[in-house]
Amino acid sequence: MASTSKTIGDLIGADGAVTIPGDGIILASDLADNSVTTSKIVDANVTNEKIDSVAASKITGTLDIAYGGTGATSSTSALDNLLPGGEVSGYVLKTGGSGSYYWGSANAVSGNSVGTIINSTRIVNTANASQTVFSSPTYTQGANQLRVYIDGVRQFPSAYTETSNTSFTLGEAQDAGTIVLAEVDGYVDYTVNASDVVFSPTSDITSNNAQDAIAEVASDLSNLVVQTSGLADSAVTTAKIADANVTMAKLSATGTASSSTFLRGDGAWQAAGGFSNMQVFTSSGTWTNPGQVTKVKVTVTGGGGGGGRSDGTATTEVSGAGGGTAIEVTTIPTSPVSVTVGSGGAAGAWPSQTGGTGGTSSFGSYCSATGGVGGTGNQGTANPVGIYSMMEAAGGAGSGGTVNLRGGPSGRHSSLNPGGTSIYGRGGSSLTSATPQPGTSLFDPARPFMDADVYGAGGGALRNSSNNNSAGDRAGSGKSGLVIVEW
Repeated sequence: MASTSKTIGDLIGADGAVTIPGDGIILASDLADNSVTTSKIVDANVTNEKIDSVAASKITGTLDIAYGGTGATSSTSALDNLLPGGEVSGYVLKTGGSGSYYWGSANAVSGNSVGTIINSTRIVNTANASQTVFSSPTYTQGANQLRVYIDGVRQFPSAYTETSNTSFTLGEAQDAGTIVLAEVDGYVDYTVNASDVVFSPTSDITSNNAQDAIAEVASDLSNLVVQTSGLADSAVTTAKIADANVTMAKLSATGTASSSTFLRGDGAWQAAGGFSNMQVFTSSGTWTNPGQVTKVKVTVTGGGGGGGRSDGTATTEVSGAGGGTAIEVTTIPTSPVSVTVGSGGAAGAWPSQTGGTGGTSSFGSYCSATGGVGGTGNQGTANPVGIYSMMEAAGGAGSGGTVNLRGGPSGRHSSLNPGGTSIYGRGGSSLTSATPQPGTSLFDPARPFMDADVYGAGGGALRNSSNNNSAGDRAGSGKSGLVIVEW
């Protein structure tokens, strides 16, 4: 069936219903102008091909820049949206090339105009009869800016006088009609600011001109922190370190820093003034390093020997010998050191007669000293000429020290032959007691004066008669040794 063109009016029936004749298709000619309103159009059904042009009056609201608009409803807002940021009063819009726009000083220059430019200014004077004073462009007197020409011939400076900064006087009057030209060179100095120098932004610097780029770099440098990994070995020299900035905590040293220590060349804190501390051991124990000590002086003395006793049946007896001594200055570790102090030798008593040997003293494995040998009793008998055979007890000996000393040997009985000496003094007194009297010190079987009272010294010897032999009767005992540690 062929389509039939009808107007809307032709389609309205008596009951107001629209009846579409023919094939039921409404042609463009069937629609009145402006009859298709917004409500008649299905959403998202107007394609680009359907739009021919739209009058500006038909658009309300704003059109984003991405769609060709300005994103604004006023010219001021539109410019703010379209132009780059960073505006400064007096700056002008510049470009660093396609797609690069920025604000810069209006005094910016480029090309051959950078530097000083000379602009020449001229005034042509026509002389009156006998005229000598003529006008000139403004110039600086004495600056060689003024040049004078008479009928095209340049004059020497001696031919005129610079009268003022706008006139000059010729030395000779000119005829009427003479052309006198005054020419002045004006200098214009153009200063190129860093803000006028174009800078191409990089991935690290976003500024478009040198001044802002420098400021950006300076800001980055002010926040720069150099990590240890960023320093080359041996990069921090003396010149790089500010005075008084190396604290004690920065020093790599052993020991403990304090007001009484100093830093040695081997990187160890040491007490100042040599040896200033001492610990005396009268019995065995342990020396503990305070923490900063690396060298000590040690004096080790062995115990003294006990004195010998005779019972009167023999004719000789021997006192105890002194203990030896070792003196050593040595470097030590920080670990504790074991200290041994030798005991004094026991006194010879009934019925054993022989005194005990003193004990060995030592300071770890660094040095040691043996004790004095104990004296013997009932040692000898008289020979036909009345001379008695006897053997002295040997003193102890030091070893391992810088200085090693031997203790004093024993002597025979009598007050003239006390116990053997140590480095600290003589030993106990020796005694002959045939018949001790009651109420006297000799009657006391303990006889304390025969015991050595000086560290490491030997005990005195005792000869007693056969009628005074008793279990409590004894010779003198040796004194214990001594260990002294100084640091």
